[in-house]
Amino acid sequence: MSRNESVTVDQHYTVAEVAQLMNVHEMTVRHWYWGRGLKIQRVGRKGVRIAAADLKAFLECCNHLA
Repeated sequence: MSRNESVTVDQHYTVAEVAQLMNVHEMTVRHWYWGRGLKIQRVGRKGVRIAAADLKAFLECCNHLA
């Protein structure tokens, strides 16, 4: 990699951060990934992270259903 190339790091959110961004309860976000198809990444035994790209895709999909 040359010095001028930048490395893109994907933004990831916690359940609490997504809930705050979307103005919903944390359980709502959990329901989204338990039953509605929001993709998550497990971190450790109990941790969950949600990639910004996955959140965007989920929201776009849900907007088409509404």
